[in-house]
Amino acid sequence: MCELITIAMAVIASVAFLLARKNSAEKKALMVTSLAFWGAAIMWLVDCIVSAIGGEGFFDFSKEDLILGGIIAGFGWAFFAVLLLAGKIKEAKAK
Repeated sequence: MCELITIAMAVIASVAFLLARKNSAEKKALMVTSLAFWGAAIMWLVDCIVSAIGGEGFFDFSKEDLILGGIIAGFGWAFFAVLLLAGKIKEAKAK
């Protein structure tokens, strides 16, 4: 489940990145956030493949995995907020 949630967050961040204004703090923060989500999605994909090779199911639809996916999504967007705040401060100092 955390794989599916991470992929959904990566797609959302990527679409938001493509729709963001050019050369803005939002665009830069979204780029880093989307790359982080895509990296996490690749990591979870490898974990799913190894689980399937080991005889377990490819996806884990347990409550614990859902909670883990929510934690990953929450920390990813918190990371975006920190990057966005840092970018806004940097833009304000440049003016």
